Amino acid sequence: MARPPEVLFVCVHNAGRSQMGAALLDQHG
Repeated sequence: MARPPEVLFVCVHNAGRSQMGAALLDQHG
């Protein structure tokens, strides 16, 4: 499934919260 750019943008903006982004990507994966 294609991931929305918003998720990537938020992940970059909040690089400190990479763990949270990883968890979201894992669920979407």
